[in-house]
Amino acid sequence: MTADRIEIKFTKMQGTGNDFVLVEKADLPENIDLKEFTRNICDRKFGVGSDGLLILAEHAEADFEMIFYNPDGSLAEMCGNGIRCIGKYIYERDHSKSDKLRIKTGNGILPLKLDIGDDGMVSWVEVAIGVPNFTRSAIPITGKGETALAEQIKIDDGSEFEFHGVSMGNPHAVIFVDNVDDFPVEVIGPQIENHEMFPNRTNVEFVKHVSPELISVRIWERGAGETLSCGTGVCAVAAVSRKLGLTGQSVNVKVPGGDLKIRFDDDDMIYLGGPAVEVFVGKIYI
Repeated sequence: MTADRIEIKFTKMQGTGNDFVLVEKADLPENIDLKEFTRNICDRKFGVGSDGLLILAEHAEADFEMIFYNPDGSLAEMCGNGIRCIGKYIYERDHSKSDKLRIKTGNGILPLKLDIGDDGMVSWVEVAIGVPNFTRSAIPITGKGETALAEQIKIDDGSEFEFHGVSMGNPHAVIFVDNVDDFPVEVIGPQIENHEMFPNRTNVEFVKHVSPELISVRIWERGAGETLSCGTGVCAVAAVSRKLGLTGQSVNVKVPGGDLKIRFDDDDMIYLGGPAVEVFVGKIYI
């Protein structure tokens, strides 16, 4: 290592296959270009490789703050799988030994509940993601009407799809399909993500309703492409499914990376529960 290169410690983590590079803000140089750093470290050929960068920081009004960047370097409001990984990291690094945490995000301060095993390790984390917002302007989605439920969208080849718009602190377009496994997510996803109807782009969820207790989902994430899981995405799907009367107060969600559990309280707050896993630790030079 030459004298002008800086060493940065990182931890690779994943939640149902949605993988992240986690760094502590205190370990980053003050003048770092976070957009460039994110693009480099998330690159699966030339960097560590991940679906995004998690930055853990101190915060005056919460226990900690989570700052999340998509792999293309864009700043995101929230990450449901990422915040569960943050909770595990905080506990197992002795930054806090409480099983309840309050984490500041771009979508406000969110409470976490950690399940601690007999070995002292965190195996499961539940986070109160928020109350879904179906208001068109909050998502945001252009067009008329208060909501964007059962909205039509046309893509480049002239094909039309019905989607349901919802915000979980970030934008989502939920599309129900007959066969989610064979659906061309990699073709349709980016066209909807970048469609002119979505001023801030959007995450896109392709959904198969299996039963009142189970839904199967594939996700095209804004700024990341198809991922094995998306925490806010499955919450958006559960919110729409409940709104349409397809599911009830709780539902299991199957994503390519595993299984997540969603429940609603009487005030429509969505709770996302799932595993958080540390994969490896390392250091990178910039």
